[in-house]
Amino acid sequence: LYHNSEFIEAGYSGSLTNKNNPDRQHVRGMGPLPQGTYRIAGHSTSKGPLTIILVQTSGESFGRSAFRIHGERVNKPAGFASEGCIIMSLATRRRVLREGGTLEVVR
Repeated sequence: LYHNSEFIEAGYSGSLTNKNNPDRQHVRGMGPLPQGTYRIAGHSTSKGPLTIILVQTSGESFGRSAFRIHGERVNKPAGFASEGCIIMSLATRRRVLREGGTLEVVR
């Protein structure tokens, strides 16, 4: 994740061989977040504390929806929490929510 050309954090999106693989963005429930622009639309606790809701405003969704940014699963091995959402630390999620705006997924 970059903000105004400043590196913030390396997260991940997607699971298993689909993780961070833009060629698999069409795979529902396993592929990474599809390329495009997303509006930061608020937050919930649907996937744990401070789940950020993303609304796609441009790009192909491949019939997918319910895009989010959330954290790792509790008491599970790290690196397996994403079913297509972006996984980031709590500090980064707080910053994204505070600064708002849009998120562009480029690859």
